[in-house]
Amino acid sequence: MIFHVIGIGNSEPIFSNEQNELIRNATVFSGGKRHLELVKDVLPKNYQWIYIKSPISTVFQQYEEAKKIL
Repeated sequence: MIFHVIGIGNSEPIFSNEQNELIRNATVFSGGKRHLELVKDVLPKNYQWIYIKSPISTVFQQYEEAKKIL
């Protein structure tokens, strides 16, 4: 499984061309509620959002389940 990490601040992010291409070609994204609110308008229509929260083991389990769907 390959992860691409794109950090964002507290305002609407401005993505590079490379980052926009990664976003367009992905379906699984993760972060907190705040992150989803900041990026939901640029995500593909059929995206899956995995919230990062405790316990982190549950987050990794969700990544594994998403991998099986893809």
